[in-house]
Formats: sequence, C-alpha cells, structure tokens
Amino acid sequence: MSGQKSFVERYFADKKTRFDEALWNNFVREVDARYRELEGIKIDWETVSDQGIQVALDRINEVLLPASDRIRRVAELGFLTAPSATEHTLEEGETLTFIVSEGDQRDLFTPSPFVAITRGANATDYAIGRALYYNPDTGQFDVRIDAVFGDPGPHSDWFIAAVAGSVSAQVELLADAQTARTGAETAQTGAEVARAGAETARAGAEAAQTGAETARTGAETARTGAEAALTTFQGSYHGARDTEPAGASLGAQYLDTSQTPNVVKVLTETGWAPTVTISIGGSRQQIYVATAGQTGPFTVDGGFSNGSVNVNGVELFDGHGVTLNAAAGTFALDIARSAGDVIVFRGYLANDAADIYVKTEADQRFVSGKHAQSFTASEQGRARGNIGGDLLAGFRNKVINGDFDIWQRTASQIYAGSGAGTFQADRWRLSGNMSGTTVTISRQNHILGQTDVPGNPKHFLRLDRTVTGSNNTSMLQRIEGVRTLAGKQVTLTYYVKGTAGKQIEVNRGQVFGSGGAPSASIADQIQAAVPLTGAWVRQQHVFTLPSIAGKTLGSSGDDYLYIEFNIPAAQGNATLDLSHVSLVEGDATQEPDPFSRRHIAQELILCRRYFERQLGEVSGGSCYVGYCRSATTGRFVAVYSPKRAIPSISFNDPTNFVVFTTLNNFCTAMIATDIMKDRALVSATTTGLTQGDGCQLNFAAITAYMDVDAEL
Repeated sequence: MSGQKSFVERYFADKKTRFDEALWNNFVREVDARYRELEGIKIDWETVSDQGIQVALDRINEVLLPASDRIRRVAELGFLTAPSATEHTLEEGETLTFIVSEGDQRDLFTPSPFVAITRGANATDYAIGRALYYNPDTGQFDVRIDAVFGDPGPHSDWFIAAVAGSVSAQVELLADAQTARTGAETAQTGAEVARAGAETARAGAEAAQTGAETARTGAETARTGAEAALTTFQGSYHGARDTEPAGASLGAQYLDTSQTPNVVKVLTETGWAPTVTISIGGSRQQIYVATAGQTGPFTVDGGFSNGSVNVNGVELFDGHGVTLNAAAGTFALDIARSAGDVIVFRGYLANDAADIYVKTEADQRFVSGKHAQSFTASEQGRARGNIGGDLLAGFRNKVINGDFDIWQRTASQIYAGSGAGTFQADRWRLSGNMSGTTVTISRQNHILGQTDVPGNPKHFLRLDRTVTGSNNTSMLQRIEGVRTLAGKQVTLTYYVKGTAGKQIEVNRGQVFGSGGAPSASIADQIQAAVPLTGAWVRQQHVFTLPSIAGKTLGSSGDDYLYIEFNIPAAQGNATLDLSHVSLVEGDATQEPDPFSRRHIAQELILCRRYFERQLGEVSGGSCYVGYCRSATTGRFVAVYSPKRAIPSISFNDPTNFVVFTTLNNFCTAMIATDIMKDRALVSATTTGLTQGDGCQLNFAAITAYMDVDAEL
C-alpha cells in the first residue's frame, strides 16, 4: 500500500526519537518475522556443491568414458574391414548388395576401389570385386564380383576388406585370362569342325583297312625292308650313356644321363645338340616284333598321351584296329599277329600344353628355391599374394623396432656409472653392471641411398663405450611371451660394424616370469665371437630354441624370450653399431632379406604396447579436459594406447603443466590413480580454481611429458 511506511521510515531515529520498551520490542518482532521468511527459502551450500560435482561426474560418465571406449574399440577393430550377415552366393560378373552390420566398423569403413569379400569361417572362400556404391548410414554396399575362389556359397558370414592397389594388376590378369578363354572357345569350335572331317576320314580308313588286309602279302615283302630300316635305326641310336659316343655319324642319337633331367641328343653339323627333355614328355617311337598270336598289351616306355600304331605298313588308330590305354602307357591290337610282324608305335607325351616351357622360360615363370631369380616389382607382389605373404607377413619378425626408427624417450644419452635397465631406443634395454663404466647410446642416420644394409633403413643404434669397468655392457630386447618360437628352429639376422679388431658375443634366453613358483630361466650363447670391422657385415645364426614343455610360468604375466648383443669387458673401449635386426621362424639364411618390414605406424603401435610418452609438442597445447574438484585440485581422465599390463605413470615436472579455466594456473603436484591398461585418473594440484567449474590440463612447455610404462 502506498500509505504504509517502510521499515526504515518506521524505525529511523533522530535527536527527538524516544527509545522506550515499546519501540525496541516492535523492532525485534519485525526483524524476527523477516528472518523467518528468509530461513524458509535458504539453500544448503554444501548441497549445491555436491550437486555441481555430481553433474561434472555424470558428464564424464556420459561423454568422456564412452568416447574413450569408442576410441579403444576402433583401435582394436580397425577401419579397413567391415562385417556383413547378408546371405549371397558369389558369382563372377554379378553385382551384389551387402548390408554392412551396424557398429563402429560401419561408421568408419571406407572401401577402396577394389575389395576382398572373405568368409569368417573359412578364409579360403573369398572373392575380389570392384566397389560400386557405399552408404555408411544404411550400410548398403554394392560390389561387382570379378573373381571367385573356394566355395561360392550361399554364405552369410562375410568380412569386406579394402585391398591394395596391386589388385588392379591381378584383375587385369583376370581379364587377359578371360580373353584367352574366348580364344580357346573359338579354337574349340574349329576343333569340332576338324573332328567332323576326321570322322569322314575314319570311314575312309576303315575301307582302306579291308584293302590293307588284302595287301598283307605285299606287306610281308616290305617287312624285309622294315627290318633293314630297324637295323639302320639301331645303328644310329647309341643308347643311354653319360659320355658322347665316339665315331658317330650325322643324325646319330643317344640319351645323355649326365644331365638332370636326362636329355636326348642328336649329332648335327655343329656338334651334339639336345632334342627334348624326357621328364616333360615329347615324341614317342618304339618298335616291337610280334610273336605268334600276340595282341598285346605292348608297353610304351615313358608313357604317352596319344598316338597311332603301324603294323607292316598299315596305320591303325585308337578304336580302329588298336586300343590305346594312355593311363597305363600300353596298347593292344584287335587282331592277333603272326610271328615276326613289325609293329611301330608313334605318338607323343604331353602335359597340359599351357604348362610346357623350355628351361629358360620356366626359370622366369616359376618361383624357385634353388637359385636366384629376377622378377619385376609387380611379379614379386603377385608371388607374395599367391603364398599369402601380404602386409601382415611383417609380424613374422619377432623383434620390435629392429630398424631403430622409434626413440620416444630421447635420441642420445650418456650413462656414467649407472643406467642399467634403462631404455633408449624403444624396446632396447641397456644391460650390465655400469659401475666404473661410461657409455653413450645414440640414434645414427644411414647414408641416403646406401646399399650395404637392405631395405634402405633410416637409422641404426650406436653404443659407444668410452670408459670400461670390470663388467660387460650389452643391448638386449625382451620379446613378450616365453612361448614365442619355443621348440622351433629360428634365424637371427642383423647387420653390424664398429671398432675394427673388437668382438661381441650374442646370447639368448628364456625367462619364465615372476610371481608364484616359475621355472628357472634358460640362458645360452648363440655366438661367442662376432668380429667387428669398419664396414657393415651381415651376420646370421640358425639355432633351435629349447622346448618349454614341463615348465612353469610365473603368475605375474611377465615371462619373455630375449636376445642380447654384448661387448665383453675384456674388449675394453669399443663402439658397436647395430642395424636391421630380425628373428624369424625357420632357416632364412637363403633369403635376401628376412626382416619383413612393417609400416612405421604399426611399429609405433607395437612400441606403445610397452611404453608411451605423451609430449608437450607445443606450449599451451591441451592434454585432457576435466573439472575442478576443489579450489586447488583439477581432475582429468588420461587416455593412452592399451598396454600389455597395468602401467606405471609419471610426470617429468609438475610445473610444466597448467590447469586452465580462464587463466593458466601452474601445477605444483601431479598424480595418477585408478590406473588401467588404457586410461587413468590424473589429479593436478594448483590454486585459483572454482569448485565445479570445467577445466583443461595444458602443457606449459614443450618439454612437459607424461610417461606410461609397462616395459618387460
């Protein structure tokens, strides 16, 4: 109401105001009434704080953790393959529609121009096709089938995978084959026409056979001439022998058994020359003299594919006077012969005509395990594809970072009197008692274009011992899992140089881990003395790793196989350069390069299974986002590559990090808790925060880093 006085007006005092009991009591009552109204609507500040914290935690659970899980799933599943349960029967030339199954792989799948469609249950059932259309929203994927291998279906357990560009060459080869098939079909038509003519000729031959029987008497007279011809042939054929016959006439022949396979040679004006290799077939001619009543079967030495039989000058064909059995290499006559009849078989032996090549052609067409060959890059790629030697064949090499490309910690470090057990190049561990010893481990560069070490690697490791104590110094790699290659023949290959006149020794071992009651380790020497020179030398050792049957593993999951390159103390000061190290199954000593290179991205992922350094590559760069837990604590979820075991986490200097809200608040302490194989909770201590606010953890300097370590 406009006429009502305000609280101030009613109790405003001046020099004339009388302070009595009534005025004071009215003042207290009105203040009490107003305070009671405020108490009814007050909010507990602690409740508000807790609610704010809960909202931040809920956002982490709703956004950050699902995103982290999604990142992990994508890393595990990959983005070049996608599953489909669409049932289809694969058929060349057909256009098929597959529905890619829902999930992360559908979202990220990007088909290449050519794809491989492979069954999940049997990888030998697959097709190569051309991608026509793909909709990531619906999963619809249209593909034209170019080639089918194995069981075409119907099946519904498909995996669609992007394939390398070399498939283009393979598809062109397929097109060439289809063109060849068309030509073969045209030739078949011509053969049918020829066959009709042969049928007509056969009728004439049957008529001629009747006349031939009438002419038998005349043939008897001709027998004398045939026998004379046989005598002449026998006079020119010098049999099977390993030396050239002496005094032979032009046209003479012999079977040269000194060559493998054996070769028939004929004497020409220029000397003895080969005719045909027996092992791949060729012409067949064999003469028989019948006994009374004989019909056969007659055996053709070396077998035959087809032929004809001449009896006393009369030519007989299969089904017409004679039955040929190519499978058994024999023939039988329909009519019994008289004693002394001359029977001559003429024919040929041939494999599939497309498979017959002279030796020089065969050397260029077929992969040989006995001698060196020259193939184009395309031919080499096709050969690797035919034997399954694709990109994943790089995992044949059990050594990680054998080309020394990955150095997450630092590229050079001096160790004086200590440092045993530390790592420089990823996965390579400095070993030995360092007391009284000084070494420098550094990454060195190969000369661009050098050919001494194959594969054109960029880097090699140098261990330079400048002060020698009383103990050995070595570089070793622990290969995860003592089961690795256990009981197998293996080949260790590496390239080495160093101080001329010095020697290193190479060792190996199997360690069954810790925890529980594991079996004792097995250690052995591979090579006692490997000489060093000033030039790169390929060294390779073939040996069999002991079986682990009957052994007991520790319970901590840290068992391993190791290889070690050691400079004995007796060698004094020395430099060791090491490059291109591989350990593969089998005897690889005849391979030009068994290293089996992996992509640098694959190598980095393998290294990060054991150690990862997250660096401040730029000052002010953001690490993680989180929230202010209190006025002095920021909390964040750190995500990293999955490790082989629960890692340890450390920070090089807390003052290199800041918690950023509206200002940079420098950290005084950093700690990781709730550590898992792929993520952890990071708490940063600082000042100037407002509880419940969002914040981010930033690098204050490019030298800032967080180490996540799960090394063996």
